[in-house]
Amino acid sequence: MCLVDIRSEPAAPDFAAPEFHAAARRDAELALAIDKSLARMPQFDHRFVGVVVWDGAVTVSGLVDSAEAHERVRAAIAEMPGVIAVRDTLRVRKIERA
Repeated sequence: MCLVDIRSEPAAPDFAAPEFHAAARRDAELALAIDKSLARMPQFDHRFVGVVVWDGAVTVSGLVDSAEAHERVRAAIAEMPGVIAVRDTLRVRKIERA
């Protein structure tokens, strides 16, 4: 038998609450701003990088051509207003373009 103290369990998000929708909108706006910022980076193909934002925490994944590009992407995301954390799962690998 497993007993769980329900007071220690986090409350499930109320998806109907206005706060949830406001947070989701902020996350979507932040993700779009990050994507636009990455698209403007010179000598970098942002199409191979994806971002997911949840409550201001950003997970970045995908491929970059070099360690320099990896660092530039991570730093650019970390410096964006509204970003509170960055989870970096980028991989450095030569990208073959057709």
